[in-house]
Amino acid sequence: MNRPSLGAAVLQQLIDIIPSPVFVKDWQHRWVLVNEAMEKLHQGGRDALIGKTDFDFMPAEQAESLWWDDEEILATGADHKRRIKLRNQAGETLLMVTSKTRLEIGDSPEARFVAAVINDVTPYCPAEDQACFAPYKILSSQSGAE
Repeated sequence: MNRPSLGAAVLQQLIDIIPSPVFVKDWQHRWVLVNEAMEKLHQGGRDALIGKTDFDFMPAEQAESLWWDDEEILATGADHKRRIKLRNQAGETLLMVTSKTRLEIGDSPEARFVAAVINDVTPYCPAEDQACFAPYKILSSQSGAE
């Protein structure tokens, strides 16, 4: 039995129905796939994100920290979860949890990707509850964070 191929358009439609931000980065840490929720988080369209890296959207120190997280995932294949506190463009403090994994479509390093889902857990940890935020690293970004 021949199965129909799920092409890029179907994949895009599938991730767009996920209410949490979703992205895929290539081995050079460039976003190659984002969903609508990721666009809203960064307050920009898909074209503003595709081909860009964290360095295009946040201070270098924070982007570098995320870069090394992604490098570890690409090199080892180990899943990664991180809790981060950030301020979005509106100045709101958000607590986000990122879950990342490696995707492979071949044997070469260039065929490895980082896929992630970002969940906003702020409603479960009010901003005025400083003890809730205390253990988390602060990432402040001009347009959101990963």
